[in-house]
This record gives sequence, structure tokens and C-alpha cells, in this order.
Amino acid sequence: MKTFSPYLRKHVLGSLSAHEYLLLNTIVVGILVMLTVVYEIVFSKESVGRLLTQYKKLTVTQLLCVIGVGSITVASSFVIMNLDKNYKSPLINSVLLKTCSTVLLLITGIFLFEESYSMSQLLGIVLAVVGAILLLKE
Repeated sequence: MKTFSPYLRKHVLGSLSAHEYLLLNTIVVGILVMLTVVYEIVFSKESVGRLLTQYKKLTVTQLLCVIGVGSITVASSFVIMNLDKNYKSPLINSVLLKTCSTVLLLITGIFLFEESYSMSQLLGIVLAVVGAILLLKE
């Protein structure tokens, strides 16, 4: 469903700065999330107290992870908006970002979580990197 997002974002960024777009997008997402919570409370009989009780059960490291994910989301949003507004096409930017994400996940998986990958998986990642490099060579 996010296929058209880069093009829609680039269109809006023709009139707004990255900060203005981020604020507007955050307001829209916030409203949609609040509507979802209200829906859950009204139709699923979920109480606000139970939700808050669940949130209170989070450990300090879990809270730090939530803050980290939020920080990464905001930082990556600025990078994506800057790329869409100033460089290449949204399609190429999307491919480059997905390739970078794949490589970072590979490195994280190997060094932090001691995951192992097959040769065919590693070959696929190498081919993705080679493809991204070819895209940059205009």
C-alpha cells in the first residue's frame, strides 16, 4: 500500500519544506491513530485504564526501545524527504533505501543477534548492492 507514497510525498514537497511536511504528516497520522484507539475503546470494550496498565508494564529497556524506534522513524523521515525533494526519482531513492536497510539488517543480525545466513541469501544481498551501485552510476 505504500507503493505510491514516495510520489505523493514528492508532489507535496514541491510546496512544503521537509519540516512542514513532517508536522502535517504527523498530525494526520496522530488523528488516524487516535481514531483507531477510540474505535477500540468503543467497539472492543477496551478500557483506557487497561491500556495504561499495559503500558506501565513496559520495562525501562522496552521504553528506551520505543524511544529509539521513534527517533529512527523521525530521522529516516527527514532523510527520505530530502532525497525525494532534491535527488533522483522516488523510485530510485526507494530502491537505494531498501538496499541500505537490507545491508544494515544483515550486519545487525550477524553481530548483535548472531544469526546465520545461507550462501544464496548472501548472494541475493550482494546482487541487491550491485544493483543499487549501478543505479547510482547514471
